[in-house]
Amino acid sequence: MDSHLTNSQIASLDPGNMLGKTLELARQIEISIGLGKDFLKEKRLKLPPELDWFGLGGSAMVGDLIEGLNLCPIPLRIRRQPGSTSSSVLRPRVVYSYSGNTIESLHAFDEAAAMKQIWLSVSSGGQLAAKAHDSGIPHLTIPKGYPPRAAVGFGIGAFMALFAELQSKEIPWTAKESKVLAADADKYRKLDSAENPALHLAEKLKGRTPIIYARDPIIGPCLVRRACAQFAENAKIWSHGAVLPELAHNEVEAFPALAKLTPPAYVLFIGDWPFGDFQDPSGAVKALLGEWKMPWEQIPFGDKPIRDGLRTLLFLDAVSVYLALLRGENPLEIPTITRLKGLQPTT
Repeated sequence: MDSHLTNSQIASLDPGNMLGKTLELARQIEISIGLGKDFLKEKRLKLPPELDWFGLGGSAMVGDLIEGLNLCPIPLRIRRQPGSTSSSVLRPRVVYSYSGNTIESLHAFDEAAAMKQIWLSVSSGGQLAAKAHDSGIPHLTIPKGYPPRAAVGFGIGAFMALFAELQSKEIPWTAKESKVLAADADKYRKLDSAENPALHLAEKLKGRTPIIYARDPIIGPCLVRRACAQFAENAKIWSHGAVLPELAHNEVEAFPALAKLTPPAYVLFIGDWPFGDFQDPSGAVKALLGEWKMPWEQIPFGDKPIRDGLRTLLFLDAVSVYLALLRGENPLEIPTITRLKGLQPTT
């Protein structure tokens, strides 16, 4: 299968270098581990008993990944909302906005700043950084110049360092892991789909509806959410995701309808079944897909959750960018989101 993508075509379709930014994941993690360690040399933080994480889009996804990859040693709740929804005492919170100007994150900050309930705010600048400075609240500044969805490595690395250092433990990421992730990225830069598995899968998905099923219900949910968001923002296509074993108790009943979906479905199973000899339902689910003549393939995970979870993330991110390019779409631009923001009230 020949993608017919050339460097000149990519330069034309992707002038903002979304592909290059996406493939920087290992570098972002390395840079931000250093930022996190340096931050703790200047700011005194103590690990609270629990945390609420306020953010949206790529900023919320950082929290999802930190939780799913088990990087946080305390209970962590991801809040995709502007603030508290009850009169209960506010929990310590992280307010994360990559741009620093997300309205909902700013509201979550304002709501808690006066009570000093904000443990840490994070942005690349913007109003959030200014508010934190004025309020005397610890603020971690991460590099700017990226779309939030292509900057998750900065948040992941920073919090890897913060949580490890606050527990006096080793940071769960070494040069060896970075080398593996960087080697993956090198493969995903090649324009020969025989040598680039991300491009190869993107070719299969062109003209299809991706359905992402996670076999791992621990790490899988955050990777499914991430993949669906990336297919939407980068490739501008609708996709769907679900997680085993739950989907075997409800979603499979709709397989006759899934078989009639237009564009037709292409099912991706990600991750491995983590429960040993306890019955893995994925084999039976795959058999049902075969009965309905729906194609599927397995994306293996591996035995090192943090490293292999991030490898899967990088792979699917790259697939979504290549799918955008194969469809003639600019993966960086988000015209419908931009239009929606213009239709929303500003107060």
